[in-house]
Amino acid sequence: MSAPLSFEDLRCLERLLEWHENSARSCGALADGLAAHGRYEATQGRTVEAEGTKEAERRNRVRAKAHIDSARFLRRLLPRHDSEATTFRDHLKPKDRAQIRAPP
Repeated sequence: MSAPLSFEDLRCLERLLEWHENSARSCGALADGLAAHGRYEATQGRTVEAEGTKEAERRNRVRAKAHIDSARFLRRLLPRHDSEATTFRDHLKPKDRAQIRAPP
């Protein structure tokens, strides 16, 4: 078993994970835009431009999938906090009710 990650390593890992997730969204959105533009080019009769746009769309989809896969594998490196959440439950115990006396 490997040594636990330091705080700095965890922070870098989380930043890298966030970067891959953002890049995947960006590449996916660009591919969607290229698909729409390719359909427009095809309706205008510009088949050469439409084919180039389709290739760019395909490459961006592949790039987005690579970023998604990288983010998924990086997420597995993050420590899980499942066991820690179940160990400390002292704050969930009910408090004693206050005793109120009637005036004399």
